[in-house]
Amino acid sequence: MTTSTSRSPVPPNGGTDTPNPTNEPLPIVEIFLKSITLSFEKIGQLLRLAWPYALYLLVDNTFLSIPPPESIESLEPFELLEFQQSMIFILGFGLISLFLGPMAGVGCHRVFLLDKEEALSTKIFRWQARERDYFVCYFLIFILSSIPTIVISILLNVFYSPDVIDLEKIEVISFLEYLLTMLPSFYIFSRLSLLLPGSALGRYPTLVSAWKASSGNAISLFILIGVLPLITGYLLDTFQIISNGSLLFKFIGNIAMVVIITIELCCLSLSYEWIKNRDST
Repeated sequence: MTTSTSRSPVPPNGGTDTPNPTNEPLPIVEIFLKSITLSFEKIGQLLRLAWPYALYLLVDNTFLSIPPPESIESLEPFELLEFQQSMIFILGFGLISLFLGPMAGVGCHRVFLLDKEEALSTKIFRWQARERDYFVCYFLIFILSSIPTIVISILLNVFYSPDVIDLEKIEVISFLEYLLTMLPSFYIFSRLSLLLPGSALGRYPTLVSAWKASSGNAISLFILIGVLPLITGYLLDTFQIISNGSLLFKFIGNIAMVVIITIELCCLSLSYEWIKNRDST
């Protein structure tokens, strides 16, 4: 991965780059509240760099989500052909996200971590070393953080498969299974996620260095980057189910998803900046 020799990013609040004492915990509430404020303050810069991916998410999740048929065998030949063509189109359309996602991620981190002049110098459509590194880092983090989910899911299927489930408790059981399978993965993701804003600026070039940098605030990062997205994601999924396929409610839910993703990217950026300052002492 490439490393950058550019100057240290200007603190998002416009203050001085003051080092943090190494024993001071990550200020979760302060970072979260600042992320909400900063996301709306910099909405113009964010939209300029992230609108292609935001538009992709809205179109893909609102209009191109096709529920799978109950049985492939039950489809008529013309229905099967139509379903296959739709899936090919959706998969092809999904490939666009492999390029738009890193461009938006890098752009958002640079808006949150650099001054306005440097952020505005970032082109909307680009594919440079930063975007390549961001894509590779995210892919590696996704693979590593998915391992616990896969292992726990297999173990649950092997050792926990009750013949009868109380319908009144099925929602609670499903939620507990969701937490059990996802929390370990989100913990790993949150620990390694410092690699993402780091790669956007050419820093924290390895998984090991990102893991070490997060060691002093593992639980705080887990709450900010792991637990909050886990809860909001579950609530958004529940909202989509309650909406009963309504296009308007799906669109509203997807707008909320874009806003939440932006705030989480800011939380990650500010956490990265805070830990970088801590490590400079």
